[in-house]
Amino acid sequence: MEQVGTEGEELLDAWRQGRAERRDLYQVVQAPMRQAARQGIGSITASRPDPQDVENTVYDAFIELEQKDPARVVSLVGLAKKMAFRRGQDAGRKIIREREQMNKMAID
Repeated sequence: MEQVGTEGEELLDAWRQGRAERRDLYQVVQAPMRQAARQGIGSITASRPDPQDVENTVYDAFIELEQKDPARVVSLVGLAKKMAFRRGQDAGRKIIREREQMNKMAID
């Protein structure tokens, strides 16, 4: 019986062989990364994240993903989501720090 691979698995194989286009890689991971970035930011800020913060987080995580050694990647989408979630948490911490600084300036 022939196994049917997912688009992410097929793209991971192409990436490992150096045949994957950056655009194709982004198309496969962008939606899961956006969701994970929103969740990561929201887990820290406890509020709905600004869409631009989400896009910036996805961009940072995607750049980081591209720098990974594809031979060490087991799940392309899984790694992309994990990276976006963590970068989202970082962004959430930054947002909280900025809010605290603004509040401190308003009090002074």
